[in-house]
Amino acid sequence: MNKLNTPPTRSHMKTAILFIIIYITVQLAPAVVVFLFFEPSQVEQILPVTIITTIISFFIGTAAILTVNYKAQFKTVVDRKGQAFSKIIIWGVLGLFLLLIGQTLASFVEVNFLNQPLTSENTNQLLTIARHYPYFILIIAFLGPIMEEFVFRKAIYGSLVPITGKIGAAVIAALIFSFMHLDGHILLYSVTSFIFTYLYEKTHSIWTPVIAHILLNSLAVLGTFTTVFISL
Repeated sequence: MNKLNTPPTRSHMKTAILFIIIYITVQLAPAVVVFLFFEPSQVEQILPVTIITTIISFFIGTAAILTVNYKAQFKTVVDRKGQAFSKIIIWGVLGLFLLLIGQTLASFVEVNFLNQPLTSENTNQLLTIARHYPYFILIIAFLGPIMEEFVFRKAIYGSLVPITGKIGAAVIAALIFSFMHLDGHILLYSVTSFIFTYLYEKTHSIWTPVIAHILLNSLAVLGTFTTVFISL
């Protein structure tokens, strides 16, 4: 049986589902803390606590996923052993340029044909928080990208390839990735997801899309802080 058509094992699916559960828990943790320990009237205290809880939960979540990945020796049909580190780095950097081109084209279509706003509300909110709480940059630039690539590319896409084929898996992963960002830019996030998937397939290493994702988010943060610095 072709490896790509071999159904994922029960152990594999348990690990993939655990990745997803960890990711969802991380997303919900700040809201749960606020709901349990604060009243709606305590507005001034809620935001700082939410930010701190978010950072802590992302640290724990990222560490948990990397630990589970290592201990379970979690491999998908996409992963290959012994990939050259230089190839991973080079394609991670090239991936940034592919993402910038892809997002520019997707934004053009959204603005001119789909009546979508040019900017992403989700991205704007995160960058606004980062301007007031600089340590939030850790989530945007590092922890978020690592978690998202292990969840959407490895756990979801990699697990679905033997079931739906590469195209079906890429589409499903892209739609879920878009939905989780919750701001209506389905085409933009889908194109972004497809490029991350291409990088994963190109080098057979999850660290290639992780690097590209980190560079993309870091560039967005750098652009925001550069703008703030110039305006002072």
